[in-house]
Amino acid sequence: MQTISFGRAFEAEQFRRYQATGTTGRAWLLIHGFPGTPAEMRPIADALTTQGDSVDCLLLPGFGPEIDRINDYTVEDWLSAAREAFTALQAAHSQVGLIGLSMGGALSVKLAAEVRPQMLILLAPFWQLEHVLWRALPVLRHVVPQFKPFRLFKPDWNDPKFRESVNNFMPGADLQDAATREAILNFSVPVRLFDQIRRAGLMGAEAAPQVTCSTLIIQGQDDELVRPHVTRAYLNLFRSAPQYVELPGPHTLTDVTLPGWPAILQEIQHFIAEKSLEQSHA
Repeated sequence: MQTISFGRAFEAEQFRRYQATGTTGRAWLLIHGFPGTPAEMRPIADALTTQGDSVDCLLLPGFGPEIDRINDYTVEDWLSAAREAFTALQAAHSQVGLIGLSMGGALSVKLAAEVRPQMLILLAPFWQLEHVLWRALPVLRHVVPQFKPFRLFKPDWNDPKFRESVNNFMPGADLQDAATREAILNFSVPVRLFDQIRRAGLMGAEAAPQVTCSTLIIQGQDDELVRPHVTRAYLNLFRSAPQYVELPGPHTLTDVTLPGWPAILQEIQHFIAEKSLEQSHA
């Protein structure tokens, strides 16, 4: 039977931590979502470096090349890595901001309550899911320690889109081979991992009232994972109301092929320019 390794899919440089030093004295820590990598934050990072800012697109422990070992890490490990990266930026720059996508948004809110960044930008911020099983995860992780995601639906092995998505995570997998198909169907994900993601969302929600910096939240109108009405409810957790924008788009708001990407980037750049001007006059 063919050995399936997800980690092999993330060996390219684009999936690794990306850092660049600018000239403005302002820096940004960008935190990806689950099961993402710095690659999904690069479009924003590239725009920021173009305007002279420094950036650090963090690779969270257990992601990217380490994805096969992700169950060895906890939300505390992810927060610790983000805190260390933010502290390093703070030591070298006069202003540091946070940008988080999805689960990275939850981590960013938790971190912002501790480290007081100058600005906070959240894209499709995760804090909870509506399914009843989500709330039952603390118990389910003891009752059902593993589940097999590919057995939740019947894969169409001949569907080009499905084959492409599998190849993105398992390059070189022979989907015509019966043993390989069986290995994919039997691929197990620890329920404990999803409980860590749930805890990240909970930590962010609990920390939201302590966030004091200027905050922008961008939500995709077509997001099926973090639904718009859930994010609207999230706004009420903040002591100072964030600026909130809903734009056409799915959960993957940093996809530059989206028709709405220029508008998303424009909102981010306008927010930064506006708040920077306010802070310079304060």
